[in-house]
Amino acid sequence: MDKLNLYIYNLDEEIIELLSIRQELMTNSKNFKVLELGGYNMQNEFVSKLDYRIFNYELQIEAEKNKKTYRKLFNENLEKTNEEYETLNLTRMIKYSYIQFLFDLCEYGNDDKNEFTCNLDMELLFKLSERIHLGYEVIKLKYLENMDFYDKLFQSSNSSLILYYLSNSIYQPTYLDILKDKCLKYNVCEVLVCSFYKNIIIPYYNEIQLNFCLNIKKLKNIENI
Repeated sequence: MDKLNLYIYNLDEEIIELLSIRQELMTNSKNFKVLELGGYNMQNEFVSKLDYRIFNYELQIEAEKNKKTYRKLFNENLEKTNEEYETLNLTRMIKYSYIQFLFDLCEYGNDDKNEFTCNLDMELLFKLSERIHLGYEVIKLKYLENMDFYDKLFQSSNSSLILYYLSNSIYQPTYLDILKDKCLKYNVCEVLVCSFYKNIIIPYYNEIQLNFCLNIKKLKNIENI
């Protein structure tokens, strides 16, 4: 568990470092808009430049099948069948939330670093997906380490109660302080980044864990029939 927590800690630092680079660039919103004339055609459908890049990259890594990753694919049709307790994929919501966040982080407009920006956005989205979907790995370890506690917790039919335990509200402010220090280190606006984590990343991360718990509960109920 300590190794996984350290991995998440380092991943957050990588995300914040990349955001410090991103904040110096314009929004370059053309990269994530669908432009039918002169746009990108993918499987008989016009898509944005960013989506086109993501699709081709994920197509390549799925073909290679030699790179372990904790993230979910943005193109779910390329994804293999998940375990029954890992069914939730939040990549579309992550992309939408990230794009909205960019309008606060960056100055609006386009610049001559359009290609670099598109690749940077893609890298950030992959890391955000990994950060959020790592919730599955964390909750699996917690469950295996303390099955009696979680089995008793699953006896409740109240999802809000389960989510309350998962959200770890006592720890959250402390972790946001850690994130603030990282933001100061990389000279990126700590208010924006900590708000993004508090309102988007951490709730999505908790939702992934809740999904795992509800699916485990469902599977156990089936076994007991």
